[in-house]
Amino acid sequence: MANKSYFDPDIAVSLEMPVDWEAAATEHFPLLLMAPSEQAFRANLSFSVEELDPPTPENLQLMIDQTRADRSQTFAGFQLVSEQRMMQDNFPAHIEHYHWNMDGSHIPMTQLFALILTAPDALYGLHGTCLQSTEDTYLPIFTAIIRSLRFIPSKG
Repeated sequence: MANKSYFDPDIAVSLEMPVDWEAAATEHFPLLLMAPSEQAFRANLSFSVEELDPPTPENLQLMIDQTRADRSQTFAGFQLVSEQRMMQDNFPAHIEHYHWNMDGSHIPMTQLFALILTAPDALYGLHGTCLQSTEDTYLPIFTAIIRSLRFIPSKG
C-alpha cells in the first residue's frame, strides 16, 4: 500500500500513513488518523500529548502501570496480549497490544497503545483502535505509522 507524508504542526510530529487515510482533530485528540470505513467502523490512530513531571524512567513506569489499571477497570473484557519497550526516534517508548469489548455491543476490539517520552517532558500517547476481526490488517499499519514518527524539536 502506498503511503503519504504528513506533518502536524500542533503536536510537532511528522509521519507516514496510507494514502487513503485522513487526518483530523477532536476535542480530546489533537491528531486523529482515520482509515476508510470497513464493517461500519473506521480504524483509527489517535494522538495525545501531556506532561510527565518529572520525566524520569520511574515516572514513565508509573504512568504505564496507571494507564493499564485504568483500561482494565474501564474496558470490558480487557486482555493484555503483548507489550514491548523500544526506542522511537531516539526516545523511550512502551507499546501494548490488547483486546477488549465495546461497551453495550460487546463487539471484540483490538487496540495498540503506545507511550513515547520525548525530551524534556512531553509524553505522547497513541491509541490505535480497530475491530478485532481486522487486526491482521491494521496492527501492521499502526506499527508502521508509529515506527515512522519523527518528533520535531521546538525552536526556542
